Amino acid sequence: MIFTSIAAYLGISVIYNIAQYQSLGAARVTVAALLFVALFICFFAVSHRGESWRFPRPQNFWAGLWIPLVTLFAWMSSFPSGERFQEYYPAFPLNSIDSGGPIGRDTVFHETLIQSIMSFGYPSTGLNDVPLLVYHTLSHYTESAILLISGLEPLDSAGLFFDLKVVLIVASIVLLLSAATKDRSFTTFVVAVIVAVPALTSRWLITWSLALWLTTFILIATARFSHRAITSAARPTGATLVGLGVIGVALCLGKISSGMIYILVVGIHLLISHGRDRRIYLLGTSWLVFLVIYGWQFARDRTIVPAEDGFSVWNGIKSVAKMILLNGKFPQYTQDLYVLGGVIIITWVLYRRRSTVALALSLATGFAGICVLQFLGTNPHDVRYFAQALFFVVLLFTVLEILSITPTASLAKPITNAVFRRWSYVAFVGVLAIAVTGIGRAPLDVLTSSPASIIKPFSDVRPTNDATSPRIEEFRHDLKSFMESEGLNKRNSLLFIPSEVWPDLSARLAESDSLKAGKSWSHPFVIYAATGVPLLNGIVAWEDYYGFSAYSERNVVIPAAQLSISDPCRFGKTIIVVGKWHPAAFSTQCGASGE
Repeated sequence: MIFTSIAAYLGISVIYNIAQYQSLGAARVTVAALLFVALFICFFAVSHRGESWRFPRPQNFWAGLWIPLVTLFAWMSSFPSGERFQEYYPAFPLNSIDSGGPIGRDTVFHETLIQSIMSFGYPSTGLNDVPLLVYHTLSHYTESAILLISGLEPLDSAGLFFDLKVVLIVASIVLLLSAATKDRSFTTFVVAVIVAVPALTSRWLITWSLALWLTTFILIATARFSHRAITSAARPTGATLVGLGVIGVALCLGKISSGMIYILVVGIHLLISHGRDRRIYLLGTSWLVFLVIYGWQFARDRTIVPAEDGFSVWNGIKSVAKMILLNGKFPQYTQDLYVLGGVIIITWVLYRRRSTVALALSLATGFAGICVLQFLGTNPHDVRYFAQALFFVVLLFTVLEILSITPTASLAKPITNAVFRRWSYVAFVGVLAIAVTGIGRAPLDVLTSSPASIIKPFSDVRPTNDATSPRIEEFRHDLKSFMESEGLNKRNSLLFIPSEVWPDLSARLAESDSLKAGKSWSHPFVIYAATGVPLLNGIVAWEDYYGFSAYSERNVVIPAAQLSISDPCRFGKTIIVVGKWHPAAFSTQCGASGE
């Protein structure tokens, strides 16, 4: 019955997205949606291998009504609220840019990595040919495969893929909860879904970050295996330790913050339960060696201490104090950790389980590490990702920990069953009320005052631009036509936009709220993300990270007159020179079609 509910949710979601994004090609959208569903099916097949996926049949009519209600709850939980989501993942990104609407800088950055993977097999931002960028790209490779199979364009599909990731995560959480409560009452499953789905999807950073969604899916898909491995009193087998090791490495490749937190939590549990087992230390050493090598490569593109401010112990202390006191940047993530800590403490007071102590120690150790990052002046966004990872990983294990407590488990004295049950019911009702009112944007405008999102998707409304307002989509079309006429492709070409042409292009992009003046460094990312043709001397401004460590000052934009003396043929590719932005005018240098 639960599988029927999940299947209905997936079916409704697929149909909805096909209708919403039909202008991208209904067949292509269908293929992409089914590939995301295939990931879920793989999770289901592996997690239930050799098991009987049965759930106690409801004994009365009212219990039977929960099946469609669970489907509806999952469906209504699949619409993250907030303008930031519409900014980063508008339904049709190119239309959003061309109409002066928003598009997130992070979005176009990640789409450049996907473009490089699709064309060259490795990640790069493509601002001066395609130098390798060491980054956590497990999600990007997966998206690249889906895009290649479906035939969709990366930047065009950003909104569609965001919605499909949400569907995958929600369905996976429901499936995990159903498996974790298979030996419990149906009411336990319903309460778990109502409480855990909003909690685990809190703030939706798990899909907002393009690099994080697959890591989150892996965490959910392997959660029961990991939880059993670290809480079992029996000595872990070699295969179990290898499995934990592989999961930790895979998570780091997906998102290094999530991988490091997973390694921390699993490591603390194993040390507490099996501290005398030498294999535990071998596993930890292997993880450490991997993190040193991978982390060093990854950190080369990150700034820890702002160069202009230097490092001050006093400023570090004040920064940590602000974070602890819920001030500064992203205080909500620290608040989440406080609430989670309270839940863990209450669980330990009630049942006094050693695994709960390990969870508390993991949370405390992770929080101390985050304070160190804050003290050192690490980029606030990186601190946020570590806080989110700590919250999600520990919360995921906490949910499984609570669900593994049987109804017959004895409570710690002097707490009585009567008191516990009474207050637990009150707590469940309170959390239910918060969860329902906090869902945010609903598909049919039931719970909020925002416009119904189901009304707007069925037509691809394109903005009306006059001759003086060039469009990215038109430029891409003209560039593609020119390359076809010259026998060029993305692999053998470089796009050169002279410094004289960039002002017109930047003026168009500056109309977007998030690609505004002062953030012009992201404008070349838009061109590469949209066209897939790497740039030559494509850096118009510098940033601390975003892959700029792969370039030098020689790679900044130059006038057309300087192109011939900059040795443009050194890459062995045809240089497509943009003579005019609108209407687009192209010429070539180097290569078979050039001079």
